[in-house]
Amino acid sequence: MQTEYDVAIVGGGMVGASLACCLAKSRLRIAVLEQYPFDAELQPSYDDRGIALSLSSYRILNALDIWRDLADIGVPIRHIHVSDRGKFGFVHLHASDLNIDAMGYVVIGREIGAALLRKISTLENIDYLCPQTVSDVQVLDDIVQLELVGHTNAVTVNCKLLVAADGSSSSIREKLSIATEVRDYRQTAIVSNITMNKDHNNTAYERFTSQGPLALLPMSGSRFVSVFCVATDKQDYFMQMDTTEYIGSIQGVLSKRPGRVIKVGKRRAYPLKFIRAQTQSMDRTVLLGNAAHTIHPNGAQGYNLGLRDAASLAEFLQHYCNEYGDPGSHQLLQDYLQFRRQDQQRVIDFTDNLANLYTRDNWLTSVCRNTGMICLDILPGVKNKFTRLAMGIDGKQPALARGLGLNQL
Repeated sequence: MQTEYDVAIVGGGMVGASLACCLAKSRLRIAVLEQYPFDAELQPSYDDRGIALSLSSYRILNALDIWRDLADIGVPIRHIHVSDRGKFGFVHLHASDLNIDAMGYVVIGREIGAALLRKISTLENIDYLCPQTVSDVQVLDDIVQLELVGHTNAVTVNCKLLVAADGSSSSIREKLSIATEVRDYRQTAIVSNITMNKDHNNTAYERFTSQGPLALLPMSGSRFVSVFCVATDKQDYFMQMDTTEYIGSIQGVLSKRPGRVIKVGKRRAYPLKFIRAQTQSMDRTVLLGNAAHTIHPNGAQGYNLGLRDAASLAEFLQHYCNEYGDPGSHQLLQDYLQFRRQDQQRVIDFTDNLANLYTRDNWLTSVCRNTGMICLDILPGVKNKFTRLAMGIDGKQPALARGLGLNQL
């Protein structure tokens, strides 16, 4: 087993695997350290949740030559309808208004994972080491030493740069004693697949209520991925409902516009918390994805933000390593974080403010937010800006998100 690497990525979920693929054409030797076996059914990052890929994510995956494995199964989002239950506010977004075919695509997480792992298996500069757990981290002047425990004897791996992409409960973040800001939204997302009695016309819906939003993401046929956010203290109540009762609960939140719910699949519950690391980087280490920032699912921004982070980090690594040769350079990491700061902060503020704004059910807040929605809907310039932000293509973005190939970096 090789023990010397330029970059070690802890976590082979969607963001960690995406970073590895972004570095496919680099001169760097990469290790991906994953605690689950290759193609494991238990890999929580690759479950049956529908993932809404923004336009920027589509461009990145297309530039990485991964989208061709997803093109036939990705369902385009051509219309988005946002509303406030029982109120007058609404926003309609249409891809045609921006002269694009789709604002994003919905793909099952398991399918994205399979495409990423297929790509990694073909890359000569990447070793996917699994099952492996990092038991200890020692950051030295010029290397990071990782003690690994797998199905064989313990082994030490050295790297120039350690990337922690091991999720919201990051063990690497804990081992490095990086503090976090944590806030419980007191909401739980109940995710299931539902079937309606009419075609969705490639429309995604998000309907806000005082207990949390209900999002519908279009899938094949007349199916949606339903993300139903409920108060956590009522989680068991909704999870234990029989199918007819649960369908009635969803239908009670929806308007008649999407149609009538006629079938619902298995429900899975995900408690929602805001988690942000107080620093995303220390000596020769950087946090990525949910390890750096775990956000509310409204607006479907989580993986899209993490993927833009991964694409940006890969871009900085290639530029710096070609010129200076050290992937763990302090200046490299600081420049990367500076480049990403604005996009990260805008998305974090957007999702966090939405989560808080729609749970304040007093009349003044209600009138203000619904008036704001109407203004957003009727002002083309503001609407265009908002849509570009939601698609991840506004402001400074990595080259891959602008549709440039790896050979153009």
